[in-house]
Amino acid sequence: GLLNVTDFKSYLECPYRFYLARVLRLKRFTDDAMELDAMAFGELLHRVLDEFGRGPLKDSSDEEEIAEALTQQLKARAQARFGFQPPPALRIQLTQLEQRLRAFAKCQADWRRAGWQIVHSERTVTTTRTPWSAETWAVPLKGRIDRIDRQEGTDRWAVLDYKSSDRGELPRKTHHRRASKGALQPEDWVDLQLPLYRYLARAT
Repeated sequence: GLLNVTDFKSYLECPYRFYLARVLRLKRFTDDAMELDAMAFGELLHRVLDEFGRGPLKDSSDEEEIAEALTQQLKARAQARFGFQPPPALRIQLTQLEQRLRAFAKCQADWRRAGWQIVHSERTVTTTRTPWSAETWAVPLKGRIDRIDRQEGTDRWAVLDYKSSDRGELPRKTHHRRASKGALQPEDWVDLQLPLYRYLARAT
């Protein structure tokens, strides 16, 4: 079957757990709905930003207008999913999400004023050819790119990947085994998301 871009990180971390999850399709279930785990937290943020990237305000350069639209979308999604009285832990997480969205609104307004326009939001790309494909062997690959932008008046493109963690780490720290200063070696990579997204973006 198709391999997701993020599957490579899981495999590099632990081939055994990758086999359990992706081949045997074993899953961990929990009935704890008092707060969002990291995946659900990020997924909610992505859904709100995707709505913005497809909506009527995607070309706005007004920070307050963007922030208001994002927070209203977050509140609507949270109410539909958790009701009017979510548990205290969830309310704290929703406040954290709102703060992140307001920070995003400022960055987005500045980015738009610099001439960048949203072309694709949550773009799913599949390909049967990968950088290491041979004539008789290929790995089907699938990836969902958070955003692809193009700058007006130039031929510059930007591939954006949203992160919802507390701290934004530099790619060299999160995608490589060590923050080496020299040329990267194949064994330095622990997450292939960035180079594979660059490859997939060319197919859009």
